Amino acid sequence: MVARTSMIDLYLGKRLRIARITRNLSQHDLAKTVGITFQQIQKYEKGLNRISASRLYKFIKILGVTFEFFFDGVDSLLNQEDEGEVSSMSLHEGEADGVVIDWDSKETIVLLRSYYSIKNNSARDKILDLVKILDAQQYSNNDSKK
Repeated sequence: MVARTSMIDLYLGKRLRIARITRNLSQHDLAKTVGITFQQIQKYEKGLNRISASRLYKFIKILGVTFEFFFDGVDSLLNQEDEGEVSSMSLHEGEADGVVIDWDSKETIVLLRSYYSIKNNSARDKILDLVKILDAQQYSNNDSKK
């Protein structure tokens, strides 16, 4: 009997990729630390191979994330799968106000990593305020063109 991977395996793989890139680790670096090949990391990240409990525990310790980091959002994914509504968008943030967040994009992960690496909370708050202002201006400019 051939074991197949599931939507959960794909989801965990995406979360592994996010944690790895956020920690600025290459697939090779993570694989070396865990004691496996970088090809195995690739297979995990693509959801082609299942991550065992012991290996997941190693990833949690090495990447400095929590168990919840890997499983946050899995329940809603399972509910969609039970209802037959799972799509590729289910593994992304989805669409909110016409904005699709591409969690697979290295740009997204690097942006978040850089933002959270800013130690000065006041500076970080000001950057967030600036982004919100730019976003609001974009929408007000679109409204005035109509």
